[in-house]
Amino acid sequence: MKALSSGVFWGVALILIGSGWVLNNTLGLDIPVFQVVISLMLIYLGISIITGHNGNARKTHTIAFGEEAIQLDDAHGKYSVSFGAGKFELTDKIKPPATIEIDVNFGGVQLYIDKNTPVKVIADAAFGGVEMPSGKDVAFGHGEYTNPAFTSDKEHIIIKIHVAFGGCEIHDN
Repeated sequence: MKALSSGVFWGVALILIGSGWVLNNTLGLDIPVFQVVISLMLIYLGISIITGHNGNARKTHTIAFGEEAIQLDDAHGKYSVSFGAGKFELTDKIKPPATIEIDVNFGGVQLYIDKNTPVKVIADAAFGGVEMPSGKDVAFGHGEYTNPAFTSDKEHIIIKIHVAFGGCEIHDN
């Protein structure tokens, strides 16, 4: 999980552990340092999953506990759906080369791509599924789909989809 590699995460954890030991040894306060640190780590991880924050500087558009339709217009956008539903449509504002990431956790996504725009979809699923227009489905593991306009020698748009405990349907328009 990328949240565990975040400098903020480990920095706060080490500060809390060090502060707890100082308080225990100098003031004689009996603070359950280990339990407090573990509790705060779990809270941080939960917030990171819900908000889609993973330590990257890239802006993430998050759908949580709701439903939203989004026009994909950021050439290097990151989108997250947690406990909700998202309808994503690739717009002509994005020109190749571009990379878009969509994370789906306990949610559902409908992705519409233009069959005239060269697109390669890279999908990873765990305890979920990705249905591709070619009829290939990914339930566990890795799968790829290229639309009719895609050729490997031309610049193209890459869409990376990560699904855990959810689903994604990809449609050619």
